[in-house]
Amino acid sequence: MKILVTRHGQTDWNVEKRIQGRTDIELNNKGIEQAYQTKENLKNEKIDLIICSPLKREKQTADIINKDRNIPIIYDERLLEICYGENEGRLHDDFDYDGFWSIVNTHEYKDAENVNKFIQRAHNFLNDLKNRKEENILIVTHNGVCRAINTYFNGIPNDNNIIDLGIKNCEVVKYNFDKANDFIIYAHRGASAYAPENTKVAFEKAIELKANGIELDLQKTKDGKIVIFHDDYIDKKSNGIGKIEEHTYQELLELDFGIWFDDKYKNEKIVLFEDFARDYLDKDLTFAIELKVLGIEKETLEILNKYKVHNNIYITSFLYEALANVRKIDPNIKLSWLIEDRISKENIEKLLRINGTQICPRASLVSKEDIEIANNNGLGVRLWGIDNEEIMKKVYKLNIEGMTVNFPDKLIKLLDKEIEPFKDAVIYETENFVVAVPKVPHIPRTDGGHLWIRSKEKYFSSRIELEPKLAIEVMRLTMLIGEAMEKAMKNRDINVERINYQENGNWAYQKGMNPEFHIHLYGRTKDSTTQTWGEALVFPNKSTGFYDNFEKFNNEDIEEIKRQITILEQDGKFIKENWSL
Repeated sequence: MKILVTRHGQTDWNVEKRIQGRTDIELNNKGIEQAYQTKENLKNEKIDLIICSPLKREKQTADIINKDRNIPIIYDERLLEICYGENEGRLHDDFDYDGFWSIVNTHEYKDAENVNKFIQRAHNFLNDLKNRKEENILIVTHNGVCRAINTYFNGIPNDNNIIDLGIKNCEVVKYNFDKANDFIIYAHRGASAYAPENTKVAFEKAIELKANGIELDLQKTKDGKIVIFHDDYIDKKSNGIGKIEEHTYQELLELDFGIWFDDKYKNEKIVLFEDFARDYLDKDLTFAIELKVLGIEKETLEILNKYKVHNNIYITSFLYEALANVRKIDPNIKLSWLIEDRISKENIEKLLRINGTQICPRASLVSKEDIEIANNNGLGVRLWGIDNEEIMKKVYKLNIEGMTVNFPDKLIKLLDKEIEPFKDAVIYETENFVVAVPKVPHIPRTDGGHLWIRSKEKYFSSRIELEPKLAIEVMRLTMLIGEAMEKAMKNRDINVERINYQENGNWAYQKGMNPEFHIHLYGRTKDSTTQTWGEALVFPNKSTGFYDNFEKFNNEDIEEIKRQITILEQDGKFIKENWSL
């Protein structure tokens, strides 16, 4: 997804250098000229949707940019400028304007919005964008919101002040959401299925297996050192006895933390957190750093601030008090709360009170509805407790940010086959199946196009595993979508003569995986340049580059297909009751 962000055109208050928050001021003549210039600058940019602050100066800017283009515009109050409270209308020089934008600002202004909460508001808006089907979005907003959006992609500046992240009137900044890479595979205590947990060899194994995240646990030694270890007692995972807190770091270094797992890991040492931070925090990974005890919050943050080079770091814990303590010290670091029970309104409200980022329930307890509650409150979801492949296959299609697994390679294989295509643009769904537009179609839209149908949650290797009711559901859906696709594309001046239906999955065998039941719908035209009319379809391996420049269905195609689905659903042939559904 590509995001273009622009600030409204100039107003008279901009010229006077007045604080301009929620006061609804129109553009001046120069501001109108700036908007028209931006319209010209963006004329060759593909824009599927404009999302705009509801104030006049943004609406004017958006309307000018959209003139003669008829791009859908929606308004979102989360794009409103920060509320300056009693400072509204003041000259910049009449108060500490630069200091106002510090995230550690101690100033108390009457009715003014907290900068950290303002940033969180913008981040919540951006998180919701990931669920939209449009691929190219223009955001028209205020300078403060432009600053907050910048922090989402680039993090907070080292001086903790976002004042310099602003942009000029009608300047355009581009960002990219790489949705396929959003999903984080956290190697649980390193690749702990293959090496002794929380050791250097386990972390190296995780990287070797291509995990894009590492989860680890922190404890405190008798002499105050922060070390990486999960259990309170060392008896099971070393050749020593007693609690971690009863031993000095030097005493722990003399023990063997690998031989319990396998003789080949004899003499593996406990890892000092500062050593880990120095060696790993500069890598392109996401880290979930779990606090196992209270009292290590300050030291942990000091080490992180010494070595971190990016913001892909979550402080996580079952101990709510530990997370609250972290938030008091660092107003911006990401917090993940591990919970033993299901997601609820109560624990969401509790996490939001400390500006938490992510809630982490046990995978076996989670439901689609729970995750929707979290997402609707601006929280991401990471799952834990995935200790077998059966649970992994059950939950991987849910709208989650990632999961913690002992065997990252197995999840990577599953994701390589399923997660990326499943996150394609879903255009229709029934109780148990979805219809999606693939990112890389097997047939370009001009030659008939390509849709596919797959199961929402249950895994089936082929149609023979379908229960009778599901078989009926998928047959109705296949017929409905095929007819809608054919009618829609004819209305779009692409003369689809026939729809081919194919149950594929053979490519999975090339990757050493089992195929999953799904049905492809391929439009066929007589003048196709890629598939010869009257002959069987041919599908070379993706590595050949055959599909690289194939154009998928565009937004207008999709809307027409959806319109035809709505019409056909009223036809007696497709009424659910006639199918005993």
